[in-house]
Amino acid sequence: MKKYLKAVAGLVLLVIVAGAGVYWFFPGALLNGMTQAAKWKGGIDTLSVRVDDHHWPYLEAGNPGKETIVLIHGFSSSKEPWINIMTRFGKTYHVVAPDLPGFAKNTPVPGASYTIPEQAARLDRFLSVLGLKQVHLFGISMGGYISAWYAAHYPDRLLSLVLMDAAGVQTPETPDYVRHFETTGENLLIPEDNLGFEEMMAIIYHVPPKIPSRFADHIMELRRKRLKTESLMFDSVLKSLGTPLEPHLPKITAPTLIIWGDKDRIVDVSAVKVFESGIPNHRTVIFKDVGHVPFLEAPERTCSAYETFLTGLK
Repeated sequence: MKKYLKAVAGLVLLVIVAGAGVYWFFPGALLNGMTQAAKWKGGIDTLSVRVDDHHWPYLEAGNPGKETIVLIHGFSSSKEPWINIMTRFGKTYHVVAPDLPGFAKNTPVPGASYTIPEQAARLDRFLSVLGLKQVHLFGISMGGYISAWYAAHYPDRLLSLVLMDAAGVQTPETPDYVRHFETTGENLLIPEDNLGFEEMMAIIYHVPPKIPSRFADHIMELRRKRLKTESLMFDSVLKSLGTPLEPHLPKITAPTLIIWGDKDRIVDVSAVKVFESGIPNHRTVIFKDVGHVPFLEAPERTCSAYETFLTGLK
């Protein structure tokens, strides 16, 4: 019995040491393994399709015969943060989450332009290639900007719309992010080192998650490789602001759910009034003590609000 217990203890110690070694020396492999495990658990597949000049990787969950939810990520993000939402709604809907052109694994094309109207047009072609005639569209931040533009210009393609902490309108109150950018010229959404990464997380979240140091190192290593691309993509977003979104909001006819974190320091919660005044058919949910990414910081509240909204459409 003692020999057996010693063997078990030795095996456990070996697993712990091996895990610690993978974490320390191969944090990227460990993160990728965790992501793959989450996708497997949620019944999520990774697929891709070529649309014009872009290769679109996307995640897919659920039954394609059911109504489709399309999830649109924000600036400097990707499809992967949607995994928990896809796991939840893939049980009752068909759910698709792409990498937008110019972001993550959807490589930008040299000389192409990536303004919001152009991204919305690309999204329309992507949906057409997938054979999706009508969808429930859900966008956050820059993805919300694209989604609002899409809803205004392709109204027949939407069953419903969610705008979560969406960019694109002039906020009555200046957010901390904009104030910092105007004062220092530093873009907190494009960090150049680990300290910058911590500052980015602090302004995105109301209560930032604790990220192990080696994971943070790996994330910043990847982000540094994209610094030039991120800057070019950000310039495209700024260029888009020259065409105000506000005059187009009344064209949005789809039932719309506006979700916001009341502690958003990227797009101030005062933007809600702008969207409410422009979109005829809307309802609003504001989460207390939540920052710019409610679906990550308050996932249960986000899912509950979205489920209630979708149920009300039937």
